[in-house]
Amino acid sequence: MDTRSKILVTIFVILLFLLSAFEYRQIVVKHDYAVKAHTPCDEVTQSCFKTICATEDDPDCIPEVYAKITKNVSNVELCNQYEREDCPDLACEPGESDCEILYCSVDTAESGESCVGPASIQSAEVTPIIN
Repeated sequence: MDTRSKILVTIFVILLFLLSAFEYRQIVVKHDYAVKAHTPCDEVTQSCFKTICATEDDPDCIPEVYAKITKNVSNVELCNQYEREDCPDLACEPGESDCEILYCSVDTAESGESCVGPASIQSAEVTPIIN
């Protein structure tokens, strides 16, 4: 291997190490990334997503009514729902940035989902919480 190739490989390895260290710091140390999850939804007052099961007898499919939430993981309380039954549901707190709740509409429903709730809600609804 000539000198020029060794220099390029060395630079590549250093850059790869620096990128890995930066990502480790962002994800593991600072917890600076978003999580997407389901959160409870009141189908009487809000347009909620509902899971569509292929058959009614499918034991693996549990019909669920929910809204979708995107939240920064640094604002999520650590709780193991398999060990504790009283884990709080995810919600956007007043003044919390980088948090939004998505309610169901014709535009936002994906395959295997339907909308339930008030018929007056037709378009996509995103409720951001702004400082």
